Amino acid sequence: MLQRVDKATVYVLLLFRLVAFSVFLYCSLCYLTERNTITNTHIEPYEVAKIKCNKSRRHATVWVNYKGESHAVSINNTLCGKLSVGGTISLYYNKTFDYHFIKGNTKFIYVLGFFLFFCFTFTFKYLAKLEEKLRGVPNQKQ
Repeated sequence: MLQRVDKATVYVLLLFRLVAFSVFLYCSLCYLTERNTITNTHIEPYEVAKIKCNKSRRHATVWVNYKGESHAVSINNTLCGKLSVGGTISLYYNKTFDYHFIKGNTKFIYVLGFFLFFCFTFTFKYLAKLEEKLRGVPNQKQ
């Protein structure tokens, strides 16, 4: 397999693991925050102030008026075609982090987080083998 392993390879893999684990923690925090908001609050209608449907990307942005301020909410394009300025949209509001969201609109970030978690766990074994080769410790197989 690999005859010579340098320290740079080990450091790159350690950096990858650190970044992957950090993104996984962020995705987990987003998931738990959304679940907590959904269970502790109720859905409310908000007036649509502005709509930006982006056909080249898979999401659109809707601005709603909330307490005299305009808040941006990311939605999918299928819902964007059904909305109009001055109409209403039903959203959840997270008071802790001050943002609005639609239930189920953040599935991509969960998939990304769990994918990176699996990348993190599978590189652990490979990194351990590289560290053994770097130190000159023979691989113990039973």
